[in-house]
Amino acid sequence: MSDLPDSINVGGLRYTVRRSVAPLGDTISLGQCDMTMATMDVMAGLPDDVARTTLLHECLEAIKYSHQLDLTHPDLMTLEHALDALLIANPALLGLYGARQC
Repeated sequence: MSDLPDSINVGGLRYTVRRSVAPLGDTISLGQCDMTMATMDVMAGLPDDVARTTLLHECLEAIKYSHQLDLTHPDLMTLEHALDALLIANPALLGLYGARQC
């Protein structure tokens, strides 16, 4: 997916979005959010839909961290897939927010 954003602002912190070819973490993972370094890595070479949901998942991880939410990984996976389905089924929803620069 060539159109991933270069950065994403979550909770007032700007995360750099990177495509990674190296293994992410100690386990098999498609993405990783590093709150200390303010980076989100998405594995390179993923199909567009998988890269999109992976980035969404990493954004949810950042929200969880910045708001100190007590969410499990399965909770985040549920939110990831539910939000992705919501936005795909309702593309006009994003239009309500307009194109804003942070």
